[in-house]
Amino acid sequence: GKVVLTNFITGIMIWLLTLLLIVPWIIYGTYWTFITYIVLFLWLTWEGARNHSKLLVTNRWWKTFGMVSVFFLLSFILWMTLGFVFYFFLWYFFYDFETFTVAENFVVEMLKNFTIDILASYFTICLFVLFVAYQSVYGWSIGEKNGTTKTWV
Repeated sequence: GKVVLTNFITGIMIWLLTLLLIVPWIIYGTYWTFITYIVLFLWLTWEGARNHSKLLVTNRWWKTFGMVSVFFLLSFILWMTLGFVFYFFLWYFFYDFETFTVAENFVVEMLKNFTIDILASYFTICLFVLFVAYQSVYGWSIGEKNGTTKTWV
């Protein structure tokens, strides 16, 4: 419940920042990259998670933005490539695949969604590894300053 509430509130805040311009959305989206992992592993509230994530990224904003962008672009390129191969395979073996039955469309959609879920998990794992690296190097000093050091994982 806390993760859903945190992601919902942060999503609304990022959406409101998007209304201003794209620049604040990119800035704060990068600052709040790790809030889900902080709520899950450090048991902080949504506000504490936002603050802790911002403190982890502070002074490393460009590095974090670059790595998150690379993770996303790699996942996107891989998704586009596999999507192309998937639909080329359908076109090559089933020339008239637009006339599939409901069951055949269901199987095609399930395979496509399964592929997308696998690729999305790659992006999530990369972000988690980045969070663990940041938390292990920078997080304990932040927690000691604020008095919020907690044992995790």
